[in-house]
Amino acid sequence: MAEPLLEAAWAALAQHRARLVSHHTADFFDDPQRFERCSASAAGLLLDYSRQAVDAPALAALGALADAAGLADAIAAMFRGEAINTTEGRAALHVALRQPRGAQIGGAAIEAEVLAERTRMLAFAESIRSGGRFDTVINIGIGGSDLGPAMAAQALRHFRGEASAGARRLPTVHFVANVDGCALSDLLETADPARTLFIVCSKTFTTQETLANARTARAWIAERLSEAAVPAHFAAVSVNAAAMDAFGIHPDQRFQMWDWVGGRYSMWSSIGVSLAIAIGAANFEALLAGAHAMDRHFREAPFGENLPVRMALLGVWNIDLVGLPTLAVLPYDSRLARSRRSCSSSTWRAMASGSRATAVPSHTALRRWSGASPATRRSIRSSRCCTRGNPVRRSTCWSGCSHRVAVRIIKHSRSPTLSRRQRLSCTADAARASRPSRS
Repeated sequence: MAEPLLEAAWAALAQHRARLVSHHTADFFDDPQRFERCSASAAGLLLDYSRQAVDAPALAALGALADAAGLADAIAAMFRGEAINTTEGRAALHVALRQPRGAQIGGAAIEAEVLAERTRMLAFAESIRSGGRFDTVINIGIGGSDLGPAMAAQALRHFRGEASAGARRLPTVHFVANVDGCALSDLLETADPARTLFIVCSKTFTTQETLANARTARAWIAERLSEAAVPAHFAAVSVNAAAMDAFGIHPDQRFQMWDWVGGRYSMWSSIGVSLAIAIGAANFEALLAGAHAMDRHFREAPFGENLPVRMALLGVWNIDLVGLPTLAVLPYDSRLARSRRSCSSSTWRAMASGSRATAVPSHTALRRWSGASPATRRSIRSSRCCTRGNPVRRSTCWSGCSHRVAVRIIKHSRSPTLSRRQRLSCTADAARASRPSRS
């Protein structure tokens, strides 16, 4: 990337922010075509950014910043499997987990590994669904080993399907993450140990919270049944074979993940085995296909029509130029209630990992407003979501994790020309600007 181009891009954006600082959202709707100009669709999703405080020249300047930062080359490098995770020196190949046969994302060898492990995992999930042996499945994990699968299982609970002829009923899938033991204890009170399967999800198999709950579950099986019964009642997803050996996980019931998968993106891997048990292999593969459709859009669409890139650039605008410290994640469907936790956790982690490599101003640390009910949205509207005079900006579509990758690539290339003092000055100007009245 060329430093002079980056300096010019940031300087142009600062000028656009100064030009728009006194504009209220309603002013942008003087254009009767505002929605048509500021919305886009892809892979069945609609992104409406018409209420963002940007106009066409500012959007063009954001696109110029992406070009100057080398975003297109970085996206291509990610799909090739290059080490774009500069913090850990690893690839970020969650997109490879969602690929169909023949896509060769990350290369032919990675495609073959992913598809082989997916086949094993889905076969196991179907055997649990149809075997009739288990009626309770408890996923034990935390962070990315819990949030994504638990969110999707709740959102897709009406896609469970019907029990096969050999099963009395489909197993009920539960998720346990909290280390205080109450959630697990409540489930074990009514569970039948002979008909309960535990799935321990831990990339390293050393996570304290996960191991505390897993050991409690293991002791419960050993006490109620026998020590010899433990392997039949546990499965695991981890890279740590030795730890799974010591715990007593049978080799046929352990599944692989890779160090090039960030935990918050791991639902698409074998970490999703509990979700596959909940909704079935066919529905899980349909979920992967939908995510892959968005991946293709992210990889191929021009930036002006690219939903994840547009969301990333709007994030740069709101955080670095406008100085907004607040992000609202408001699902408008109660079945997506847990998505706010998964999405918010990923956003926080992406911001934190970006901060390690870049001098990020203090206002970059976002506050979260989250909730799924009309009452939550009403309370936010009533308070105007203001911090230092800055109302929250909303986007009404979540298009997966790709936009956070784009944000990180852009923020790592920030030019020093737009200094901390200049950025904070933009924030102060915005805070001083009064909202214009509308007669």
